[in-house]
Amino acid sequence: MKVYLTLLFLSLFGITAYGNQTSKVYEADAALVGVNGIIYLDNRENASKYLDKVFNDAWFKQNFKIRKPVVVKEPKDYKLTSTIGSNVANGRGTISVPDRGCYNFSILHEVAHHIRPNGKHEREFTKMYLILIEHFTNQNVAKELKSNYKRFGVEF
Repeated sequence: MKVYLTLLFLSLFGITAYGNQTSKVYEADAALVGVNGIIYLDNRENASKYLDKVFNDAWFKQNFKIRKPVVVKEPKDYKLTSTIGSNVANGRGTISVPDRGCYNFSILHEVAHHIRPNGKHEREFTKMYLILIEHFTNQNVAKELKSNYKRFGVEF
């Protein structure tokens, strides 16, 4: 059911207006729902705990210069978004999570935006996102994401 709602959302709100690569990335993400290793974080608190796990991970700290945790804030909307910039949360940026929660891959998607803030959904972003998926989920999810990238024509 959640897959259908995600696809309906993508169709209704015209994600393609943001660019062909972006729409393909969102399609590849939506196709991850139901894959072994994908976890639904059923509320904002659990999403925040997952984000803490990412930022407290030794591998993450060693490889990325993002030292401060990204704030998971109260959303004004029903979608997951990132806000990045030196003037946002004292330079930390935010990830906005809806009350209903989100999937673990959605958090990793947004973290990839913070690591590659100028990349939007281009190749550097998709490479970084795949690296995060490989480290924080399992090889099954990483393999599926690569397959989805190929199937939907995502550059990575």
